Amino acid sequence: MIKNGLLVTADQEMEADLLLSDGIIAVVGPDLAAPEGAEIIDARGLMLMPGGGDVPPHLDLTVPPAHASDGWYSGTVAAAFGGVTSVIEHPGFGPLGCSLRRQLDLYRKNAAPAVIDYGL
Repeated sequence: MIKNGLLVTADQEMEADLLLSDGIIAVVGPDLAAPEGAEIIDARGLMLMPGGGDVPPHLDLTVPPAHASDGWYSGTVAAAFGGVTSVIEHPGFGPLGCSLRRQLDLYRKNAAPAVIDYGL
């Protein structure tokens, strides 16, 4: 449970508590009672905001002769530290005549070390 934070959404700000269950926000409201045994994080003086998205971060973009050097692991770790919880990568062109499926399969394989949600 995260208590006493300033919850900031796209359309409002309110002092609220968040009850999480299995990493998912289950209940939002003021002065929520903590379930027995719950870990409590005091967020007094802090803002609670939804994670952001980054489109396109170019974590694995190859446009010959250049290749983006962040990579999926270090790029998504850096994103998470900045409050970004999802990225949508723009696959680069493959070899002449290759299918789009080839590029999607390649990027899915390369994205295995990502630590946040991603899309292609």
